[in-house]
Amino acid sequence: MTKKIIVVGAGIAGLTAAYKLRQAGCEVSLLERESYAGGRMADVTMNGLNVHTGATIIWSFYHDMMELAKELGIEDDLVDYQSVYTLDNGEREIKLSVAPSARLLLKNPAVSLASKARLTALLPDMVASGLKTDPNFIHTAADFDDGENMAEYIEKRVGKDFLENYVAPLFRIPWSWNVEEISKAYFLSILGHLTTARTMIFRNGIGQLSRALADSLPVTYGIEVVRISGTEDGASVEYRQDGEQRAIDADVVICATQGTKAGMLATDYEDNGFFDSVRYNRCAIAYYKLKSPPELMDRWYSREHPSKIAFYAQIPDDPYTPSGKQAPHLYCEATPEVIEEIYQSGNPHTFRCFIDDDVKKLYPAVDNELEGPVVEQWIDEMLPIIYPGYARKVRDFLSEMETNRSSLYFCGDYLSHSHTGGACASGRLVADIVKSHHLN
Repeated sequence: MTKKIIVVGAGIAGLTAAYKLRQAGCEVSLLERESYAGGRMADVTMNGLNVHTGATIIWSFYHDMMELAKELGIEDDLVDYQSVYTLDNGEREIKLSVAPSARLLLKNPAVSLASKARLTALLPDMVASGLKTDPNFIHTAADFDDGENMAEYIEKRVGKDFLENYVAPLFRIPWSWNVEEISKAYFLSILGHLTTARTMIFRNGIGQLSRALADSLPVTYGIEVVRISGTEDGASVEYRQDGEQRAIDADVVICATQGTKAGMLATDYEDNGFFDSVRYNRCAIAYYKLKSPPELMDRWYSREHPSKIAFYAQIPDDPYTPSGKQAPHLYCEATPEVIEEIYQSGNPHTFRCFIDDDVKKLYPAVDNELEGPVVEQWIDEMLPIIYPGYARKVRDFLSEMETNRSSLYFCGDYLSHSHTGGACASGRLVADIVKSHHLN
């Protein structure tokens, strides 16, 4: 008998789970709140500008994502992406690489010779993590999750200068995290795999894979799910569509929303206490569309720098979009501290005033060059925060889900890793669990 499966959420985790289960012969339906698929791995248009909804790059160790790209015939559309940036720490400019670069690190003038000599102290853990962890699943680093945060770990073993002028910027900019809030388990689960990784993007934008998956699956958009429940005999989803509240039953429901929303939807789930431990950060990015192309430039700013902008870029053109072209613009990502100020202001969707003065210092002609309104992108739940102790919580939750047959399952980056490769891997994992519980 064909199993009827509903996937709530058409982000990359939900899309992957649905794709794998449909391959296995299940009748699959996806319900999505937004008007597009992909979640945090999508391209959307805001005031005539194509912007990412979260993810900006892809790592070559996203194994499930690489496999899907090959199956869908878009593997050749993966191209290498810039991975070297300039950090301004208020005293000097320093070249940094998103993937660890021994050459750039040893040439880093803001890291002392003593700290560089102590880098060998990281090697035992780096080798162990490379052998023991899967960079797509944080629970595989649970043995490293002893309560120590990333800042404590790095400063103790290497030095504060290495922390502030190399490690902290790498997590402050792409992730919008401060290293004090992140477990060393996260750092080690990535470090052991980054040295050989390629940084990539899809030729037609970060959302190309999501669009390809959605085109092959039955996705219904504009659905507001309000409750998910599961019993021994099956599961049901209550939702609103076109102003009416409805319900639909299935053999299995997979909740592929953010972890905080999953806990609110599945209120009677036995392990609901886990969802109270899930935390997300926020992100605020302003795009200043320009009349004429600016000089190509990018700058990251360290925590010592007074800038209210963590990442600033002048982009004359961005070919990696669905249309293959992009209007010239300035990209301005607020610091984590300013993001908190914006949030506390009570009006996070209008935040240009917090960074406008800094933008004018960096690009004095901005008022005369501005083409249309500034695009203000506020992302309320950007990435799950892998704080000390969280890897162990995920390990225990996944162990229960893999062991106990149910009609309700969960997937997403909060159960895998704080990147889209982890979300994709989580979708594949939950599909494998459902198949083992219901199809075998």
